[in-house]
Amino acid sequence: MTSFSIDNQEHELNKVIGDFDASIKKTKLYFGLVGYKIAMPFILGKFSIQLRLQRSDLNRTVKSLLVDLEKFEERDKMELELDFLHMYEDYSDTVLPLAKTLKKKSDKSFFLNLVINQIEKLHAELKYSSEKITSLVYPNTIDPATNKELFKELIDCYKSVDLSDWKQEDRVNFNSKETVKHGIL
Repeated sequence: MTSFSIDNQEHELNKVIGDFDASIKKTKLYFGLVGYKIAMPFILGKFSIQLRLQRSDLNRTVKSLLVDLEKFEERDKMELELDFLHMYEDYSDTVLPLAKTLKKKSDKSFFLNLVINQIEKLHAELKYSSEKITSLVYPNTIDPATNKELFKELIDCYKSVDLSDWKQEDRVNFNSKETVKHGIL
């Protein structure tokens, strides 16, 4: 059930993006550049609304999954977390370049800004959801990079460790292997 809802979300998001691409191509093909210029605000408005609906569906799915997360077995929790990470990476690879391309346009219209805004909000929502599920699946692991105090403690721990014995031991083992290999011993 969980993977179905996540796969369904990913499928719906890909469908929205595919519809956006298809509508742009179809408009250019049938109406030319003039029709494309006229229809573009409507295409962008529709895309923005669809992204907003996808974001609300994603929120609803995540909330229902978080309620039922404790009922899952560990393996199912890990698969769910992996599904979210894949969805976030896929979205980052496909739609974020589109947002960056749209940001570079010099004549930003109201509808274009709406689309860029919705893309960024959906990206932030996916990131938050994947981090939330990761923290619930692996509650004892904290990424030191996200917490400055933990990161400083980690650096201090590495600075205080004396590795000279370990380096010497490794070098001795390596030298003994070399001498055996060359037939010296």
